[in-house]
Amino acid sequence: MSRPKQTDGTHSREVTVGDGTNRRARGRNRRARQPQTDRSTGQHAERGNRPDADGCEYRPRGSADSSVPTGFRLVSVTFAGIGAMLLLGGLAVLNSASAVAAYAGPAGSAVAGVGVVLGAVGVVHLAAGYGTWRFRSWGRLLGLVVAVGGLLSSLPLVVLGGPAGVGGLLLHGGIAWYLYTTGERYARLRQTRA
Repeated sequence: MSRPKQTDGTHSREVTVGDGTNRRARGRNRRARQPQTDRSTGQHAERGNRPDADGCEYRPRGSADSSVPTGFRLVSVTFAGIGAMLLLGGLAVLNSASAVAAYAGPAGSAVAGVGVVLGAVGVVHLAAGYGTWRFRSWGRLLGLVVAVGGLLSSLPLVVLGGPAGVGGLLLHGGIAWYLYTTGERYARLRQTRA
């Protein structure tokens, strides 16, 4: 008496290969255990992108949907770009201060002080960019401090009537608003990245 073949893929079965020949396959069907994804919507057949109890959508790690929101990446890149420009500007001012020091006397040391301050502010911006990119626990707080500092430093330029002051006010104000309003999301992303 012959045993009926099981249909769950645990016994060997005939499989048609790409060249049209039939071969024996053994073991479990690994594809059956993986969640099936609808390529047009990106939703999983078993669960979909339904919200969980805390309001987060289920997105498996490593999928295209589990990427970091674009806003956090833009904030990080903006901090890093501003930091790199300030650091290079500080190094350029230090270089020019050393060249002018022989002619300007004490004014050369004041120019060197400005270069050191620019470089230090650039390093803080770079640290804020790194912290927000990697979702460090201190990254959001440092980003808020840097954004508020940039907001306050833009105010005198607005009073003087320059368009750079308005641009700085809008940029740093937008970054401060974004980091302030997305605190819970930042904390959730920080926990999943740890």
